[in-house]
Amino acid sequence: MGRRRNAYWDDKNNRVKAIKELVKSADKPLRKITKRDFFDRKLGTLLNIYKGSPKRALIDAGFDPGPLKHPKGYWNIKEHRIEAIHKMLEITGKEPTKLRKLDFISTGYSLLVKNRTMEELLSEAGLPFIRYQRNPGYWKNKENRIREVRALVEKLDKDPSSITKNDFTEHGLSTVLNTHRGSLRAIMKEAGYHVVKKKPPKYWNIKENRVNAIRNLVRKLNKKPSDIRRDDFVKAGLQSLLLKYRDEVAAEYEKGDIITYDKGYLLKYRTKLERALAEAGLIGK
Repeated sequence: MGRRRNAYWDDKNNRVKAIKELVKSADKPLRKITKRDFFDRKLGTLLNIYKGSPKRALIDAGFDPGPLKHPKGYWNIKEHRIEAIHKMLEITGKEPTKLRKLDFISTGYSLLVKNRTMEELLSEAGLPFIRYQRNPGYWKNKENRIREVRALVEKLDKDPSSITKNDFTEHGLSTVLNTHRGSLRAIMKEAGYHVVKKKPPKYWNIKENRVNAIRNLVRKLNKKPSDIRRDDFVKAGLQSLLLKYRDEVAAEYEKGDIITYDKGYLLKYRTKLERALAEAGLIGK
């Protein structure tokens, strides 16, 4: 592909697509994505749109790169609150009347809205406020529930099995909990996630447990190993298993017996997904 003009990035769809591809290829925690990741993929001109901030870029693409750090008492100052409101308008590209608490929570401003209403925050910033209500019967529609739950899982970026009812409540989705008689497992299953019981401590530290889980997943999905994706692990409730293939952990893994000893052999594979499949003997033979 030839050199992209800056105008290419004026289209948000182009920016979001490129950022999502970067996140997928980087295959590491969002908070660890740096300017270097953008530069290595020749996306420096894209980063210019966000004033050189990877965090702003990730937020614009709908990711939650982690909470923003602010000193104690920071939000007690009116000027700071007003500045945050205007920054949120810039980040989301929304009109003031379209801002929701979820926008602040997912971008690291949860403490700002913890004990304050949107009406209070917008009013003191001199901006209009319109109370938001979903249409009657909104949650009776299965497609609406699935879309909202999947959006929540994507924003939280954690193992579906670790999501709690409190996560739903904090993100304005408490009404969803009234469906399926309050069964969180049933709610998650409806959205396509297989919620598993928590494994005992250090369960994934045992190679046999890791290999068996990966092979069972591939067998159950009836896919070629090359067609397996990270999302397959997430939907199966195995996101925490993939974390066992981070650089610092995989560096300690050994292959073979004392004669064929090879420590850190999985590091030659680029992503955590590839390392998982390689340790299970499904690729790299």
